[in-house]
Amino acid sequence: DRARLPRSGGLTPEARALAWHHRGVAFQKTGQQDAAIADYSRAIESGALPKAVLARAYYNRGIAYGQEGGSGAAERDYRAAIALSPGYAAAYHNLANLERRRGAHESSIASYTAALEHMQGRDRRLPLYGRALAYERLGNLERAEADLRQALTVDPEFDLAATKLASFEALPHRQSR
Repeated sequence: DRARLPRSGGLTPEARALAWHHRGVAFQKTGQQDAAIADYSRAIESGALPKAVLARAYYNRGIAYGQEGGSGAAERDYRAAIALSPGYAAAYHNLANLERRRGAHESSIASYTAALEHMQGRDRRLPLYGRALAYERLGNLERAEADLRQALTVDPEFDLAATKLASFEALPHRQSR
């Protein structure tokens, strides 16, 4: 039985919780999202994970929930990861993507901005792109264009940003500038 495996061997509560977490990672990598969610949940509910690992467990479970179509559960887990680790840039980014997809563009902009505050280098291109999409949906093409240009500064070969920027520049009201 999967639930019993980490219980063997006289493990301490922390070691057992870590075993569930690590096994959750393995299940997730092999596409077994339900099993991963179950193990992450066991690890979280044990109350024995170190704080830094607990934040990762919520984040990882959020990804698994998202892959299974559970965007509400994923959003709750990303928020829990952020509460435990306020500098968790990837959790802010994934939360922002969910917010944007459900039409909460103002919230997604705030979450993308928080992700950017905690990110370095080339990784910044993705939240810049996502924030540009949110600005576009709100009708703020100037801010969207600025983010796309910044994403291309970070990664000059970022085709999604280049294509989206070209589509803005092709708009009739933009050509007369």
